[in-house]
Amino acid sequence: MKIIPTLELTTIFLVLMAGQIFGQGNNKKPVIDGRDIDGIEKQSGSKKKVRDSYCYTRAISEYITAKYKTGVSRPDTLFIGKNVDMPDIELPREIGGIITYLISSEDGQKKLKYRTSLVYLNVVGWIEKHTSEFIIVSFPEFKPQHICTLHFKNGPMRGALVLDSMKFEYPDPKN
Repeated sequence: MKIIPTLELTTIFLVLMAGQIFGQGNNKKPVIDGRDIDGIEKQSGSKKKVRDSYCYTRAISEYITAKYKTGVSRPDTLFIGKNVDMPDIELPREIGGIITYLISSEDGQKKLKYRTSLVYLNVVGWIEKHTSEFIIVSFPEFKPQHICTLHFKNGPMRGALVLDSMKFEYPDPKN
């Protein structure tokens, strides 16, 4: 009888869970920038990078689902700000059917000069052992539109995140 090491079991579990969560079915592994998450862990040697990437992707996916419901105009591309507080992560090329790019604020401002319909998200997250919290600030055309706060807890299966609460706040237009 062959015993599978814990690390391999964890990786297999994350692949299966992420595939179910992101609707990729049982036959496809979730991908981040064209590579399956097993490849990222092997290349980076970091289980933390895979976990952080999964958590950020999950938060952005929930945000997209809530923000761009049926009938609401969806952007073709979301630019996600790579801020100094963000851990070393890799995002999939597409989340929730929208192309995503992880870019610096400076690169976002450059793009705005020739792309007036730019949607830029600032994402800050706190990933803990049993809970995770994310704040997403939307900047269409680099003007703050709203703040979305998401709280997750660990699901019944190890590694899975379950959305606990989500709240949108809209700034006072007078300020």
